[in-house]
Amino acid sequence: MRKSGEGGPRTGGGVDDGVRSAVTHTTAAFLAAVLFVAGCTGAFPRALAGQPACRDVPVGAGTVHACATGSGPVTVVLAAGAGQTSRTWRPLVGDLTPHARVVTFDRPGLGRSSPGEPPRTPTRIARELDVVLRALAGEGPLLLVGHSMGGVHMLRYATLFPDRVAGVVLLDTPPAAFEAARLTLLTPEERAERRRQLERGLEGMPEAVRREREGAEDDAEWAFPGFPRHVPLTVIVADGQDFGHLGSAEAHRALWVERSRRWLDLSDAAELVVAEGSGHMVHHERASLVLERLRAMIRVATASGARRDPDARARAGAGATRARHRRASAPHGRSPARPSA
Repeated sequence: MRKSGEGGPRTGGGVDDGVRSAVTHTTAAFLAAVLFVAGCTGAFPRALAGQPACRDVPVGAGTVHACATGSGPVTVVLAAGAGQTSRTWRPLVGDLTPHARVVTFDRPGLGRSSPGEPPRTPTRIARELDVVLRALAGEGPLLLVGHSMGGVHMLRYATLFPDRVAGVVLLDTPPAAFEAARLTLLTPEERAERRRQLERGLEGMPEAVRREREGAEDDAEWAFPGFPRHVPLTVIVADGQDFGHLGSAEAHRALWVERSRRWLDLSDAAELVVAEGSGHMVHHERASLVLERLRAMIRVATASGARRDPDARARAGAGATRARHRRASAPHGRSPARPSA
């Protein structure tokens, strides 16, 4: 079995290798997932044909820059990974707006959003997002989509506001404690080198990313006992990520997919999709696959009718049975990408 990589070092756009071995396992997973990507998209003062309506939504003492476009009974919420802004979703938004309303946003401290109040935990980030969504998305059902650490934020949102959620899609979201598990694949010498890599990765980390890293140190932020089990959950895992030169690439990828499978335990209507040949930026490298699964989830959410009918949503979901593993082949002739560090 092959797998993906998000807890690993590099991907298209640059995955930071850094995290201390001395910090908690969940913190290590967070830092290993950090992507330093360029700033946010430009805002439009008002909605024009095919263009988003953007605004700065008051949240606490600051503002969150968010955009909404398209229309439909379901709102798709796109949450970027660590260090990324809403610009990362450009390849998908235009293809989603004919089917649903789409909301993108810059988390506090990134892009056009002002710094957020501490601590920057996934719980606080989810509550801030709820303020944004009530301003832009109304009260309708939500399809939550999170890339990398954005997936952890979406899981936290679904746990806090289960009645609003019609489905969740995780895009290469790091499994809890992956870094600790990965160290077992290395020799003592390689483990020492890995620790040095992680320490170097902390140097020069942007303030907003550092604060989110600190906010994710508590293991409780990676546990979701209140996740609504009837809500469909799709976990898309990339299997072409470059985990660096330490240890076996195949062993790392196999461990990544196996650990990612544990997300399926959150839902009674869950599926795992392996995006073969993709690096960590699966929504860029396998945009067609991601769009296919998102459209399917939009249909599920729409067909389920009233968002407060969990039984209908589960029946319309994955047939009320767990679709445990689906493999999506890479385009013919394509080899796994090795993103730069």
